[in-house]
Amino acid sequence: MSEQVEVLERSSAIPKNIDPMGREWKIKNVRGSSLLKAEPEPFRKDFACPKLMQGLWSGKFRLQEQITLYLKRAWDDSDAAAQKKARMEQAVKEENARIAKELAAKTKAKKKQQEVVAKRQKAKADARAKDK
Repeated sequence: MSEQVEVLERSSAIPKNIDPMGREWKIKNVRGSSLLKAEPEPFRKDFACPKLMQGLWSGKFRLQEQITLYLKRAWDDSDAAAQKKARMEQAVKEENARIAKELAAKTKAKKKQQEVVAKRQKAKADARAKDK
């Protein structure tokens, strides 16, 4: 049983009142009054309402403006975090490439040094063989 995670896009999510976490914000009537409040779907009892939308509202239009403002800010923060993550990953890749290049250069230099030492040892061994 695998759940498919729907990738959210800012342009399609904001008109549907969906934040980057996938919660849909709904305007609900308070029982026994004409006041309105904003709640996320799915609702959790430990939920903390953002300051922009806290309390009860008398106008649906004003509450919708506050929800839209909250969503724009949440999506901006999410986009900024995604960009920062991408920059960090790119920096790590560049650093790894630089380290690999340095390591290859050191390995090549060490191999060349070993070849020079081997040639000297061979030359000494040949000179000893001639002397005998």
